[in-house]
Amino acid sequence: SYTCNYCIERVSDRGDKEGIMALIFTLFTIFFTPVSSVQERGALIMFWNVENFFDTRRDFTILDEEFLPQGEKRWSRRRFEQKRDAIAKTIISIESKYGDYPDLVGLAEVENSYVLRQITEKSPLNPLGYNYIHSDSGDPRGIDVALIYRENRVKVLKSSFIKPILGGDTLRSRDILYAKLSLSRGDTINLFVVHLPSKYSGRQLSMEKRELCVKVLRHYSDSIIELGEKVVIVGDFNDLPSEIETLFSDDNCNYNNHFKEYQLFENGAKGSVKFMNSWQIIDQVITSRNCQGRAKIYAPKFLLEHDTKYLGVKPFRTYSGPRHIGGVSDHLPILFQLE
Repeated sequence: SYTCNYCIERVSDRGDKEGIMALIFTLFTIFFTPVSSVQERGALIMFWNVENFFDTRRDFTILDEEFLPQGEKRWSRRRFEQKRDAIAKTIISIESKYGDYPDLVGLAEVENSYVLRQITEKSPLNPLGYNYIHSDSGDPRGIDVALIYRENRVKVLKSSFIKPILGGDTLRSRDILYAKLSLSRGDTINLFVVHLPSKYSGRQLSMEKRELCVKVLRHYSDSIIELGEKVVIVGDFNDLPSEIETLFSDDNCNYNNHFKEYQLFENGAKGSVKFMNSWQIIDQVITSRNCQGRAKIYAPKFLLEHDTKYLGVKPFRTYSGPRHIGGVSDHLPILFQLE
């Protein structure tokens, strides 16, 4: 009855075809989920850079002017809710292909806890019982990493946010999210969610920043691996697997990048992002050697659009320049199923 009341309230609030479709979609996925094979699979982890998921309110501590109703993007409440529900729909849609919803979803480029409450409490995702972990970072634009998790499947043993500090210098960038998690399917994992510095500052300088962040990350992950525990690192690394692999190489071969030799393509997508006519995999999963699983880029057709300039397809973004086109992100989600 709670699910029905929630869905009816959503339709009443919106009073349009989109609200009715959300009702039908949510009811169908909740009540017709196959459960026979759920316990046979390992936990399912998702990561997604959702590209500039801002609220519509001014925050004078960060540079968010572009994403305000009066800003350059004309970021309205309706557009915010459309993106919020599209993120929820994407997470829900995974069940139809994998037989269950993600246990864990790492997110990048979320502005604050408010947008996470909107996803977990005010979208069609609400009946599935997700909670979240988040903290505001030092990023100038206020875009952070976060984790949402199903409370009936995941117990948070501890969590913290690691600032990229080395030699007394603090890099003004996204924090690294760390959580030790007990999973209902038997595993205990140490999960890191990262969003390394982008290449906007130039390749050499940005690479130095990424190296600094990985050194800080490895200070923590190496010590955990030495204890024989499992480590999973998911995130937007802003570089190719071949470049990132060098930052995780060591004499003991403790790490495995599951996208190093990625060859699985779906609906024409050959990577997690597309730059001009080139597909690239900058969203990756790296684990300790004692943590096995299967990785995949999730590319349903509704997250893609036709690439009129370079042909083929490309991720369906929220904006094309200043023009709102109604997509979700310039990144595709990635999935990792533990074995």
